[in-house]
Amino acid sequence: MILVLRPEGKAQETADLLANNGYSSIPVAALSIRPNQQQRRALHIALDFNNYRNKLSTFPDGLVVTSTYAASALIEILEQMPAKSNEFKERVSSLPVFCVGKSCQAMLVGQFQNIYSGNTQDSESLLRHPLLQRPLLVNKRLLLLKGEQGRDLLPNELASRGAQLSTFDLYKRVSNTSLIATIDCVKLQIDCIIATSQELCELLLNNQPHEQLQAIKWVVVSERIKQYLVSKGINDIYLSSGAQSQALLACVKQLKET
Repeated sequence: MILVLRPEGKAQETADLLANNGYSSIPVAALSIRPNQQQRRALHIALDFNNYRNKLSTFPDGLVVTSTYAASALIEILEQMPAKSNEFKERVSSLPVFCVGKSCQAMLVGQFQNIYSGNTQDSESLLRHPLLQRPLLVNKRLLLLKGEQGRDLLPNELASRGAQLSTFDLYKRVSNTSLIATIDCVKLQIDCIIATSQELCELLLNNQPHEQLQAIKWVVVSERIKQYLVSKGINDIYLSSGAQSQALLACVKQLKET
């Protein structure tokens, strides 16, 4: 039995794909996502081309999008823009967009002409992109779209490379701790755990006996998460090529065959 530990919506999506391929799983929506309407209104203003045309502020040079939730909020905001002129559409769609992860990048195809991501599902990989190095970032105005209380790596590193950052916390993650505490890996005969963020791993480790979790195979989406689990005494870890359900399925197939 596979335990699918993902945010709400995505846990069931992955479980459904696993079931369609013959794998039994239990989806656990370990995190709920709550929109931050105030920050979304602020981003709407920041992307309103009329403000720039009237010289109220300076149009951004690019966007950094840290998750599919941030990408979804961005798409929603763009769709709400009233009476978009051709000038607006051309200016916004030509902005370079830097995404953490391929899932985030895929969501924005069709909205933007130039979308970039790292080779792996983490901020470290994105920061290695040639266009985000210091000579090119100095005095560039970037809008960073993220969730509340996310990692500080991206904003700190981009600022140190000379970028002028405006940060928008578009949503908040709320831990479903009580749900996590009800999981009994032994009783449920869990032999594999899928966890797509370090935060999810921490939630489970803080609410379950470590000895049980150390005896289970894990599927994670970045080397950073893998190293975190290793530091907790977990060593049977498989690295997925991404956080998309299809990539997770491919990794499960690999570990089930070994």
